[in-house]
Parts: sequence; C-alpha cells; structure tokens
Amino acid sequence: MRLATKRKRVLKSPEDRRAEILDAATRVFCDKGVSGATVAEIAEAAGVAKGTVYLYFGSKEHLLVALRDRFTDQLLEHVSDLLSRVGQDDWWGLVDATIESMVDFMIGKEDLMRVFLEEGLSSDVAKVVDVGSRVDSMFAAAIQMGIEAGACKVTDPELMASFFHHALEGYMLHACLHGDAVDRDRFVAAAKELVHKSLSRQEQESWKAPSAS
Repeated sequence: MRLATKRKRVLKSPEDRRAEILDAATRVFCDKGVSGATVAEIAEAAGVAKGTVYLYFGSKEHLLVALRDRFTDQLLEHVSDLLSRVGQDDWWGLVDATIESMVDFMIGKEDLMRVFLEEGLSSDVAKVVDVGSRVDSMFAAAIQMGIEAGACKVTDPELMASFFHHALEGYMLHACLHGDAVDRDRFVAAAKELVHKSLSRQEQESWKAPSAS
C-alpha cells in the first residue's frame, strides 16, 4: 500500500512574494481595468490570502504606485548599461542606442502603460511618489557628461532631460489613449531627430534669442 506523500510547503522570501503579488496585479489590472479590479481578485491570482496583499500593500492605490515604481526600476536597468559607458564609447552612438532601447522597452510594456493611463497617476499616493524624477536624473547626468566631453551644448541639462523623458513616455501614453498602433521605426526616427536637434552644438551655437525691442 502506497502512502500518500505530503506536499512540501514552499517558503518564499518577502521579496519573491511581493514580486508575485505585483505580477498578479499587472495581470488583473490589464484584464479587468483598474476600476474593475479588486484586491480579492489580485490575491486569488497571486495564490495568497487577501490579508497577505494588504500586508505588503496598504491599498489598491499603493499597488499601482509600486507597479509604476517597478516599471521605472526596469526602465533604468534597461538603459543604465548604455549610460554607464558614457565617456568610453561614442557619446552620440550611446544616445541613439538609449533612445532605441527606451522605445523598445515601452512598446513591450504597452499593456502596463495603458493601466497607468487609466489610473491617470492622479491618486494622492502617486502625487507624492514622483518615481519619474529618477529617470530624469539619470538622463541629466548623461547630458552633463556629454557637455563635459564637448559632444553637446545645453544650458539646462535637468530640464532638457525631463523634456526628453516625458516626450517619449507622453507619446506612448497618447497612443494608448487613442488606441493607435505605434510605428516603432517612425517613433525612433522622430525621437532621435528631436534629441539630436536639441543637443547639437551647431544648433545651439547658431540659435540666438530674439532681442527685446
């Protein structure tokens, strides 16, 4: 007579459990929408009790902000290797590679960006946690290194970095809002043109502010 074998309980680290809950939240939000999803459904999708979700995240809004934070972490990881080579490789080549990498990352996360769009990033929690500023800071540092290397000329690297970041992300959110298919190559070409013309030494040096009359 065979004895029934007891199933071993797998203990997971808090980091792994948190990641599983976020993965489940992504699936549920993408499937049901932010307003239609419940914490109970997210818990079921993650295979945990509802109370476990609340143990890691205080509310559905906190889940959304955590997803936005993780999205930013992944974006930074996606381009940090390229930006870490500033000063070693051709600066403009790295700029172009970073643009392509960002565009491909955002297109690959289109469903999640649609979730952010529906939520509107307008909750009180989202207003407090400005995760996008970390991307701006990384880009500003790269632009500053380009200035020091003599590759570009910019008077306000921080503001320019913010413009570039929000122009790229804003286009993707606009496409999601209107259900437009994103032409990857066209998007990349336009982004490169915007960045090159904005940072080009020749363009900067030839431009003169209109004199006050």
